[in-house]
This record gives sequence, structure tokens and C-alpha cells, in this order.
Amino acid sequence: YIFFNIYLIVYILCALWKEEAMKILILCATGTSSNIVVDSVKKAVGDLNIKIAAKGIEEIEDNVESCDLILLGPQIKYKLETVQKVVEDKNIPVGIIDSMDYGLCRGEEILNKAIQLISLFKGE
Repeated sequence: YIFFNIYLIVYILCALWKEEAMKILILCATGTSSNIVVDSVKKAVGDLNIKIAAKGIEEIEDNVESCDLILLGPQIKYKLETVQKVVEDKNIPVGIIDSMDYGLCRGEEILNKAIQLISLFKGE
């Protein structure tokens, strides 16, 4: 039941927002730990039209144009303002992944919070 609600919300958001896949970029210090988290989020995504990538924070300039949402790993939450400045004219929301969700690789929780962040940012 919960997964169906997540699926429905994401489906509606994607349909209303745009027809391309929603692209989520997860950043950490080097991209290594976030790759593990990305795997857990991909399992939660299933067959939804969402693409997720992991990169190191230093790669943000090269990847910002190709994402719809940026999530920071908790270990680099101090970089939030820096990242917000990089994307301020690009209309891309930026959030911080909860440290427990990140550490325990709770992909479904991370996905839920990503959807909520996009909804709040887009005013839906």
C-alpha cells in the first residue's frame, strides 16, 4: 500500500513536471559512499521514470545541468550553501539526506523525502 502511494505520487509528479526521466544527483565527498546509497534508492524506484547518479562534491559543476534534484550526503551538509549558490539560477532544489537513512541505505525513505522536496520546491 505504501509503495503504491509512492508510485502514484512519483508518477503524477513526473507526468505534470515533464515527460523525461526525473534525474536525482546524490553528492558526497568523493562519490564512493553515495554509490552504495544510490543502489538502495534504485531498488525503491523500481520501474519508475527516475534516474539517480552519485558523484563527488567536486564534480557538481560538470553535472548540475543534467539533474532535477540534488541531495547531499550528511557528511557534506556543511556544503549546502555552496551548492545552493551554484544552482540558484537553475531552479534546482537541494536537500540533505538524513544521516540514519544514508547510513542504513534506506532507499525508500530517501526517495520519499526526495519526492516531498520536489513537491515543496515546485509548490505542488
